[in-house]
Amino acid sequence: MRKDLTDKVFGRLTVLSYSKTIGKRAYWNCLCSCGNATEVQSQQLTCDKTKSCGCLNIEKIIARSTKHSQSIRGSISPEYKSYFAMKNRCYNQNATQYKNWGGRGIKVCDRWLSSFENFLEDMGKKPSAKHSLDRINNNGNYEPNNCRWATRLEQNENKRNNKLILNLETGVFYKTSCEAAKAHNIKRQTLQKRIIQNKSKNLIYV
Repeated sequence: MRKDLTDKVFGRLTVLSYSKTIGKRAYWNCLCSCGNATEVQSQQLTCDKTKSCGCLNIEKIIARSTKHSQSIRGSISPEYKSYFAMKNRCYNQNATQYKNWGGRGIKVCDRWLSSFENFLEDMGKKPSAKHSLDRINNNGNYEPNNCRWATRLEQNENKRNNKLILNLETGVFYKTSCEAAKAHNIKRQTLQKRIIQNKSKNLIYV
């Protein structure tokens, strides 16, 4: 019989209600003292393995980051934030982005997983505030030969759902709609609309 954990407090988590059972494991809807809602499995709560929505771990990382010279006046450096976010979306099953990274089998290489210093040595400093960590091959892991600092535009052009565009007249392929729009001197949205509505004479998705 399932033990009712409603209203019980575990660390920073207060159990609000029962959520579901998968196999023989019950999950509970919890509210963290920081204000975030999260879903936690019974044993993680009762065995004191999960004490917050994840905010406690972030605070611990902030405290530890001082020894990496990545903490300035109590804040984490941009590179350390990227490093933490990378590990979080690959290994924290409660993270909202987990399904698109860890849930797809994306991992962090051993060299980076065990050492922020190695990550910083391989990647270097972010070129600007507009750059963020990007995988060149979206189906590949986080590792030195598959990562770069990229702008939002560069990342948008590297998304998994980008479709190749073919110019039937010239035989030229374009990797993204941005690339095709630039080549034909029209807005990206206009180009996409024309192709979808079959109003483009020569351009098609392939």
